[in-house]
Amino acid sequence: MEQARSRTRTRKAALIAVLFACAGFAAWPFEPAPVVPPVIAQPETTKSQKAALDLAAFRVPMWVADPAPPAPVVANAPAPRPPPLKLQLLAIIHEGEIYKAAVYDPDSDRILVVAAGEKIGTRSVDQIDRSTLTLRDGTGKRVLALKAGGGGEGS
Repeated sequence: MEQARSRTRTRKAALIAVLFACAGFAAWPFEPAPVVPPVIAQPETTKSQKAALDLAAFRVPMWVADPAPPAPVVANAPAPRPPPLKLQLLAIIHEGEIYKAAVYDPDSDRILVVAAGEKIGTRSVDQIDRSTLTLRDGTGKRVLALKAGGGGEGS
């Protein structure tokens, strides 16, 4: 038992000595090694040898694409077509001498029954016959027709 205590004391003393040595080394002032920068010799130049820097080359944008060429102008080109009508012709109703049309308007989600001369939104009903409805608006006349193979004549 006595031997174990003496080994422990010896180890503690050695450890304390090593710690003091490390602390002394860390606290010891050292002089930094002097660094001498190299001397770069430049050849002598005259004013005629010096070229002026052309700054105009740096003022030009490098990654700008050229604009697309303008579209060719076609003389007497047809006007662009208006968008298709959303109205759907459901039926033509024959009442005596008058034809009426049943039309579905998806914008208002209603079924409208109209005769010639009446209005559907901004469009006016121009003509109704046995199978077609003709509407007039700012773009001109548009014709809605019943699908082929429908029912017989209405009376």
